[in-house]
Amino acid sequence: MDDCEEYMMLDLENVRFPELCRLLLDEHIGARDFINSHDKENLHGTILHRFVIFISVLLILGLQSISTSMERFGSFIESSLNLWSHYDSFSMLVFSTLRGKNVELPRDSANFVSVIGLTDPRLELDDKIPHEDPRYNCSLAIMAAKTAYENEARVMEIVQNHWKMKYIDFFNCSNAFELNEKNEMKRTTQAFMFSDETRELICVSFRGTSPFSADDWCTDFNLSWYRLGDKGKVHMGFMKALGSQKKHERQASWPLDIEEDKSGRNIFAYYKIRKVLRQKLNENKNARFMVTGHSLGGALAVLFPAILAYHNEFELLERLEGVYTFGQPRVGDPEFCRNMEKLLGVKRYFRFVYSNDLVPRIPFDNSDLLFKHFGYCYYFDSFYNGQVVKEVPNKNYFSIKSFVPMYLNAVLEIVRSFVLPNNYGGDYKEGILLSGVRLFGMIVPGIPAHCPQDYSTSKANKVRKSKPKTVKPSLTKQPTKQNKSLKYDLKHTRQLKQQHPKGQKRPPKHPQQTEKPKNQGPRQGQKRPEHPTATKTAPNSSKRHQHSSTKTPTKQLKQQPKRLQKNSQRQGQNCQNTPQQPKTAPNSTKRHQHSSRKTPTSNRKPTKTSSRRTQHSHRNPAKPKACQSS
Repeated sequence: MDDCEEYMMLDLENVRFPELCRLLLDEHIGARDFINSHDKENLHGTILHRFVIFISVLLILGLQSISTSMERFGSFIESSLNLWSHYDSFSMLVFSTLRGKNVELPRDSANFVSVIGLTDPRLELDDKIPHEDPRYNCSLAIMAAKTAYENEARVMEIVQNHWKMKYIDFFNCSNAFELNEKNEMKRTTQAFMFSDETRELICVSFRGTSPFSADDWCTDFNLSWYRLGDKGKVHMGFMKALGSQKKHERQASWPLDIEEDKSGRNIFAYYKIRKVLRQKLNENKNARFMVTGHSLGGALAVLFPAILAYHNEFELLERLEGVYTFGQPRVGDPEFCRNMEKLLGVKRYFRFVYSNDLVPRIPFDNSDLLFKHFGYCYYFDSFYNGQVVKEVPNKNYFSIKSFVPMYLNAVLEIVRSFVLPNNYGGDYKEGILLSGVRLFGMIVPGIPAHCPQDYSTSKANKVRKSKPKTVKPSLTKQPTKQNKSLKYDLKHTRQLKQQHPKGQKRPPKHPQQTEKPKNQGPRQGQKRPEHPTATKTAPNSSKRHQHSSTKTPTKQLKQQPKRLQKNSQRQGQNCQNTPQQPKTAPNSTKRHQHSSRKTPTSNRKPTKTSSRRTQHSHRNPAKPKACQSS
């Protein structure tokens, strides 16, 4: 089979509750009327597989029943928060509302901000990361992914006035499988394109899951799939959002080219973006492009190069700089993952996940379901510490062991929202709207973690200061002291073998292995230098009494007069520098004299000063034995 002839699709319009309950009792999934497949007779599933389909169908039906209410509520919240931000005071907003003189902010104006933009009002790029830094692409990608939630006028203002880059185009695209109330195709996919001319880089950013869009959430929870030729099985909802064409009611296709709608009402994301991208790359032969997106936009960013490879667009793929996704859900089966790893590799695919984010953990990953992640993941915990992992903790979200840590983490995020501005400045101050989302995390912990605020904060703080940990630790050990000494010994022995042939005595291998010299000081292997005034004397000549190498304590010197302190210090210095003298003859003179005196002993007459010195030296209790006369 070619194109998308293999499929498993949920026909949600024909779901009946009794038929849905039978799904849990019968393992033959293909027997259900609301499940369509190319091979219904051989479509079976375990109880876990059927239970996951049952839950996903219930969630989709519930979201579809409240889709209109969600859109109205979201519109009211966005309008109220924009007016509040315009007046910069809640009391002024109430006063103007009561007077009926509120300012009108059109939803397509540059001053109207989306809910995602209100949770994180930061617009400027991180000026601490220069353009030459390889982390610059990650910082630019998360800002572009967050900006994709805004309307066209605001996107143009941010790109041109805040980023100082060239705005290219904005795409508001259709879904061929979904119709609105007027029997026209719904425009559920948004994207925009801009270029950084200083780095010759073109960026394509897809909009993610809108918080108040039931259609976007239904796309995430839908477990239908199609086979994309030899590339593997792919999530059906993401393929439809990117622009797959409707071959008939139950089958999709990806033709190489389609006829462009001249009226401009039906624009499909993949074909329109590919056309504009070709034109810009042909204008500049050195330019490259990257693709990014948050949430649902991350899944579309992964599928875009996959469809390019399916259409053999290798000239475009050679100029792909990288794919950067934030909070991306699972897209395809293991076969699709293997093909994407060969296509993108490690250096062109960067998937970021923050803490307990719910969306990257759906659709579920186990032996019964086919959806998987591929490549490595840049995972950030609640303290914004990043590391590279193959799979995130609690990969399927629903786990009994992880419920308590997730709720504790939700409390930590609330406390952190008050501490973060004090540590990192006012740019990280969280508003009232994000604080309310944090409180909602006490009910569903994974929802607040999906906001782009935490992803942009993670990139701004920790990745700039330290590199994430690698998955495979280094196998080379750092040299220790023992390894260094052993290396020195081996080198020393080789030198000895070259210098001394056999039969000759060799010096010791290491200086520390020599015998301890006798009558030496505290340092081993070193001779004590002779005093420059010391002279050799005959064995029967008179010997001068020398001080030992130990110095007189400072407390004892302070008790003596200053003149005697100087003399004792001189004696201590002479004892350190003069070698130890042998015993004198019995008939030699026994007067204590300084070694530093230049007057010979024969012409010297005892004076009162010298006798006092001699008496004092005998009275000194701290005088060492080495300085006493024999």
